Parts: sequence; structure tokens; C-alpha cells
Amino acid sequence: KLIEQIQIEIENCLVAENYDRATDLIERAVEQLPTESSLIELKTRVTAETRKFRVRQMIDATAAKAQEVFQEAPGEALLIVQKALQELPGEERLLALEDSMRKRLRAAEKEEVRGRYLREAQDAIDRSQFEQAVEILESYQLEFADAEGVGGLLEFARNELAQQKLKSRVTDCLAQGRTLIEQEK
Repeated sequence: KLIEQIQIEIENCLVAENYDRATDLIERAVEQLPTESSLIELKTRVTAETRKFRVRQMIDATAAKAQEVFQEAPGEALLIVQKALQELPGEERLLALEDSMRKRLRAAEKEEVRGRYLREAQDAIDRSQFEQAVEILESYQLEFADAEGVGGLLEFARNELAQQKLKSRVTDCLAQGRTLIEQEK
């Protein structure tokens, strides 16, 4: 009857996720009744469930910390997950989190490169250096298959470049014409 009461109490602790109390109870019970096989089996189960709980807690804490750090330092967030993987190799949730972090990191880096291209092109347009803007935007199109929004900007830069070349040609022709007129040719 005493063993049944101990087992019920330990089961209640496991259900309530009070693993420290369950461990303490089973340790004391096995100490008092070291030959009772049902208590030894229960101790093995308590140990296994306690470990699973601790692993789950560590994974949850790692995920929360990595998510928090990712906005400011994505590389550091990935290192947090990799460190946890060293302690718990093969943990599926950590492996999935690492994969997700890597994908997010690559996407962030890609977005940063895209932004840099567009800033450089816009700066060139603002300085009326349309040939440079066209080169930058064409490079962007070669590097990124999805050139949404860039097509319009590239078309604008090309049109402005054509207008700029036309104005330059007209100016050159006018200057040449004036020179010829002055020379009465």
C-alpha cells in the first residue's frame, strides 16, 4: 500500500511537471526500498521524463533568445542555436531552428544587397548619371531573377540617358553649326 501511495504521488508530480519533487520522492523511496523493482522502473521513467523536460526547456529558451537577438545580430542568433546543438546534437527542433535561422539570414543578406543596388542606382539618377544607373540596374537584373519594380526604374534611366545623349548631340550640332556659320561655311 505504501508503494502504491508513493507511485500515485510521483505520478501526480509528473503530471504537474514538478520533476524536482518527483525525483526527490523516488530517490528517497528507492533508498528505503532498494529491492523494489517497481520503484526502480519508476525511477528510470522519472529520470527519462525529467531529462525530456529539461531538454524541452533548453530548446524553448534557446529559441526565444535566438529570436530576440536575431533582429539586432542575426549571426549571433545563429551562433546561439549552434551552441545549443553542440550540447544537444541531433535535436530536431534545434536543427529546424538552425535551418530557419540560416534561411532568414540569407534572405536578410540578399535584401541588403538589393537595397544597396537600388540606393546606388537612385543616387546615380539623382546626380543625372543615367549611364551608371543603367549599368547598376542591369547588374541587379542579372543577379536577381525577380526584378519587380526595377524594370520601371531601369526604363526611366534608359529614357533619361537617351534624352541626355540627344541633348548632348543637339548641343554638339549647334556648336558645330555656329562654328561653321562664323566661318561662313
